[in-house]
Amino acid sequence: MTAIIHINKRKNGKNFAQASLQAADWIMRFGYSTKDILENHLFQPGQAQGLCRDLFARGWATEIDCHREGSRYIIVLTQAGYNAVRDEYDPSVEYPELDLQYCDFSRCQDFLLLQKATADNMRAGTIEQFWTPRMIRFQSGYPSPGVEWLMKDGDLISVDADTGCDYPWRHELCVNLAIRMGEENPRYERAALFATEYEIVQDYHTRLAAGNVLQIWDPADPTEVVPIGEIAVPDMKTKLVVYLTDLDQDIVI
Repeated sequence: MTAIIHINKRKNGKNFAQASLQAADWIMRFGYSTKDILENHLFQPGQAQGLCRDLFARGWATEIDCHREGSRYIIVLTQAGYNAVRDEYDPSVEYPELDLQYCDFSRCQDFLLLQKATADNMRAGTIEQFWTPRMIRFQSGYPSPGVEWLMKDGDLISVDADTGCDYPWRHELCVNLAIRMGEENPRYERAALFATEYEIVQDYHTRLAAGNVLQIWDPADPTEVVPIGEIAVPDMKTKLVVYLTDLDQDIVI
């Protein structure tokens, strides 16, 4: 992957040409975003007001309805917006959201929380760079995280979020974490998980207790009642941190 657009943490908000290009790159990486994330978290608060209006005026993005609790609208790229940033990547990053008419993703709020945390930590200088699953050619079947961060200290960490909007997925994430962090030579040095309720944090601590056995279900067949395997949770006391977050404040680790 080459020519990755780096988010400018010292953006003064005046040059919307570059800011809009960076915002379009951001949307392509994650698939969609919101006005709040793009204008109040990706850049310094108060210095990017009108950014979304500029994206719309350029014909690079559009707003569509969100049918999930939390956000009434999300912002997606148009073909012109995708064309503006896709050549920055080799190979190019796919963007299936071009045909999206409305948002009905069950985990929409989880992914928006991930975006907010990523933007806040990029702006704060906590992380050097980040990659979303669509940017990485994971081996088939690998349990990819919501996003991966390259930290200032050189550690590569997996990052996920749980706002309580998809309870069955929580078990799947626990299995994924057990697989990722239990490898002999794990891809990630650490794992971070952001949760919005104390009960969610407690639930993960219970489910991911060292030695606990988790059943593995076939993700291709949600009606299957017989597990296809099981995995014992490795000791992740020094590798996994579950953060209780406040959606009204910046999320910086």
